[in-house]
Amino acid sequence: MRYYFKKFITVCKSKNKIYLYNGNKKNTSLSFEYNNDNIETISRLLLNGVDSNGVINNPIYKELFDNKFLYEDSRFQETKNINRNELFLNYLYEDITKNEIDKAKETKILIYGAGAGGSTLIYLLAQFGFKNISIIDYDKVEVSDVHRTMNFLKEDISKSKILALKEKIKDNFSIELNIFEGKYSEKIEIKKMIDIVKPDFIINVCDPKPSFKLDLNELCFEYEIPYISASYSYELISIGPIYVPLITACENSFDLLVQKTYGEDYSFKNIERLFTDQLVHPSNTFNINLLASLTFKEILFFLLKKFDNCQAIGQRIYFNPLTYDVFSRKADCDITCNTCNKR
Repeated sequence: MRYYFKKFITVCKSKNKIYLYNGNKKNTSLSFEYNNDNIETISRLLLNGVDSNGVINNPIYKELFDNKFLYEDSRFQETKNINRNELFLNYLYEDITKNEIDKAKETKILIYGAGAGGSTLIYLLAQFGFKNISIIDYDKVEVSDVHRTMNFLKEDISKSKILALKEKIKDNFSIELNIFEGKYSEKIEIKKMIDIVKPDFIINVCDPKPSFKLDLNELCFEYEIPYISASYSYELISIGPIYVPLITACENSFDLLVQKTYGEDYSFKNIERLFTDQLVHPSNTFNINLLASLTFKEILFFLLKKFDNCQAIGQRIYFNPLTYDVFSRKADCDITCNTCNKR
């Protein structure tokens, strides 16, 4: 058996002491005399690890082992090539395996929307290593997209957003996005896309007519596909819920809430925006980047099945970056819901 020094341990010198801290275990720290022998001992451990006999026979190695500063995971020995995303997961879950991470990366994901938030989220997914990403969008890159996002460049203006993204992600990460140019927002079209892609997870980050949300919701529960919605309205970011068929309630709960609050006329089934060519939703880079980053975090931990760090299962998280106010609403249908009453 060979043991390695955890790469996320902090080591520093103060006066005549070497101090070691485990950031994940806030009260765990060790100290040794600062001298050449101890520096050399720790250096050897960092470079080569130590076998079981070395742990038993060396008092420093034994103390490190007893205080859980060592483990058997050798993946992060080559510091120049460390995948720091995976090191962060290793820091949170020392027992997480490469196989678990690789399996999550193989998830077939269908994404509705490659606008500001959607394109940033897609980039984050590809950057982490998700390989099976299908995108639906019909829009072209405009000047405002260059000013609000870090994904589109001046030379992308007038190019379709999904094509511009496809080229960048292939160049940066050698990942081929599967793209569908069009709205595909009618129920029969959503069903067609699900049948073609056969996704394991669906992401809604687009802004079609509100009835789209109910149609997508119904089909995801019919096909038993978990999905997440994410958006922002003016200054308020909205993340989730992650809907899980047979486990959580569905989007109908929020439609019912809207009707109770504002009246039946405001139901997603009835509302349709007018003058969309003349009216523009306000937007800014911090809303876009926060929305994408926090949504990516929820998706990542959900697909890794690390639900302790997944906050949006069955509830919608609202965050106001102007005030840092956070609140949530739980999805909660009653037994009359025909979409999720199989639970």
